[in-house]
Amino acid sequence: HASFHVGASESWGFDLFNGSSGLKTYVPIGISLLTKSYFMFSIDAGPQIWHMEDNDILTSFSLRVGKAF
Repeated sequence: HASFHVGASESWGFDLFNGSSGLKTYVPIGISLLTKSYFMFSIDAGPQIWHMEDNDILTSFSLRVGKAF
């Protein structure tokens, strides 16, 4: 079973390279695969917008692997 997804999430993040933290928005587009044995694989990518003085927009991705129950 395959499904496509799109969404948005707000979170508080830490930028380890610059030593700063702040609110960020992630807007991913991706695909999820679920096998008959309930093994899940999901990948998505999209812009990550940091809401700080310079409003950096970075390309981010997420990979999830696991067992659905």
